Amino acid sequence: ENEPEFRSYDILLNLNEGDTLRKVQTLSGDVRNDRSVVHALKVYNALNSSNYVRFFRLVRQSTFLEMCILKRYFYQMRTKAVRVMVRSFVAPKQVVQFPLEKIFDLLAFESLKECASFLRKHGIGSEGETAFFERSCFTEPDTAPKPTRSYNLIDAKKMSSYGEIMNGGPLPPNPYLTYEPHNSFDRNGYLKPESYEAKDQEGGQTPEEIARQKQEEERKGRILEHAKEISSQVVSTVVQAESRQVAKETIDYMNQRVLKKEIYYRIEDEVIDDLSHEITSQVMKEARNALLMERLAEEREVEAKEEAASQIVEDMVAENIKNVAQDALQEARLSEAALAELTAAEQAATHLAQQVADEVAVQLAGQIHAEQQQALEDKIQQMKANSKRKLLAKYFKTWHKVVTKRRQRNQMLDDFPVMPAPLSPQQQAQRLGGDAMPRNRKSLSQQETERHELDAMLKLSVARKTIQESAVLLPFHLVYWIGERSDLMSVYKMLISVDGGGLTESHDFFPLQQMIFAKFKRMFPNNEPEDTEYLVKRRVPFGKRAGVISMCVRLVTEKNLDAALFCERERRRLFAGTGGILFLHLDPESDPKE
Repeated sequence: ENEPEFRSYDILLNLNEGDTLRKVQTLSGDVRNDRSVVHALKVYNALNSSNYVRFFRLVRQSTFLEMCILKRYFYQMRTKAVRVMVRSFVAPKQVVQFPLEKIFDLLAFESLKECASFLRKHGIGSEGETAFFERSCFTEPDTAPKPTRSYNLIDAKKMSSYGEIMNGGPLPPNPYLTYEPHNSFDRNGYLKPESYEAKDQEGGQTPEEIARQKQEEERKGRILEHAKEISSQVVSTVVQAESRQVAKETIDYMNQRVLKKEIYYRIEDEVIDDLSHEITSQVMKEARNALLMERLAEEREVEAKEEAASQIVEDMVAENIKNVAQDALQEARLSEAALAELTAAEQAATHLAQQVADEVAVQLAGQIHAEQQQALEDKIQQMKANSKRKLLAKYFKTWHKVVTKRRQRNQMLDDFPVMPAPLSPQQQAQRLGGDAMPRNRKSLSQQETERHELDAMLKLSVARKTIQESAVLLPFHLVYWIGERSDLMSVYKMLISVDGGGLTESHDFFPLQQMIFAKFKRMFPNNEPEDTEYLVKRRVPFGKRAGVISMCVRLVTEKNLDAALFCERERRRLFAGTGGILFLHLDPESDPKE
């Protein structure tokens, strides 16, 4: 009778899937026409068409559970809405002001602060109650932010408890409050003889109830037989229909393959003809062009030869004329050139000697400066190393003094006697290596005061040790820690997990582990469960309303975890109903005192 409701939940959970509408078409007419399914399809259309106004309007019309499911699509729809607003209202290279309160109302934000933060993460700034839209600034974050709780939109729809919402109405009365357990033991605690085979519990059913129970079992058997017959008929019908469909699809597929091959061969012949014609025409064009290019190259070669011959003749004539002129000029200027050459040679020799001397001097000066600079840097490094060494020596001496003083103080505290010596001053001086009397003796009143202070300190240390030992032996007040809560369940289960499944007596942490187990076991008197894996297994009264709570504290071992890893039944038996887990990480390699 709740099929339409859960079908609508399935649609809302798969709004981004492309197969959702096909699944809806397979539903019956009554389910498709139900209000909740129609509402879910409207939400699907609004989300896929990016109609953010209609989407959030439908969200406000949804029930509490539908809102809880639609919460997962809020960020997706708000991002689409901001993208549509920027592309619709903002022109390129312009800034448009938009009321922040309008965006807050359209996109169903919890507050204006949350709305401004969302726009800021998408590159849209805001100031006061105005948002500034700009196309170039709009960005989409790489990851979605952590979702927050919607108190005004979703929690406002919650008019009852979660149990009543999931049940679809008021919850039935708790059967554990009126349950009276059957007692099969006598006053001395021995099992009654009639309880050996549970005969004392057979009288609880009347003949009418037994007959009614047999009729119910027969009816269930008949229903099961009819269901098997119907399922076999349905399977055979579906198999026949599917086989016909597969055969039809196979025949169609083979026909399509034959047609495709024929079309392929036709197209191949046409393409080969076109390509052969095109290649032939292209080859003829290339041959004609090659012949023309050869003729043009021959004509250019002849013209180049004629032009080169004429140029060679002109160059030879010009060169002969130039040589004759140069010989005449050389003979005329020979006497003046010799004198000028001698003068220039002397000046060049003097200039060259001066330049070489300058270069040698500059090179020697640079080498001397580099050596002095290196020596100065070596001295600076040596001075830094000496100052660092002196500073480290100073720090080491200071540290050594502090450590020595601390060691002496600890030695003095360790050597300090826990009580006054029962010897006379002469005996104390004799044992210390001298017979002289102590020079500065304290008065009797001072000695009496110090003795009283020492007794008080001893009593304080004894009291502190006694309190610590008593605190170790006190049990855990788990019932008091849970506290009185209105939504408290009638069963509380707690698991304790120890590294490696527990410690042996040879480990240093074994006493601490046993102390924790003992604190759980001593929570209730006579608490000795038969199974060693259970530390607490008890039903106790709880709260001012005279309620009863069942408490279970169980030890989880490696064996239990291995069994639960490969068996769903063991996993449910181990972890179902767990309200808390205590992990004891007791590393055997660490120091217990620390």
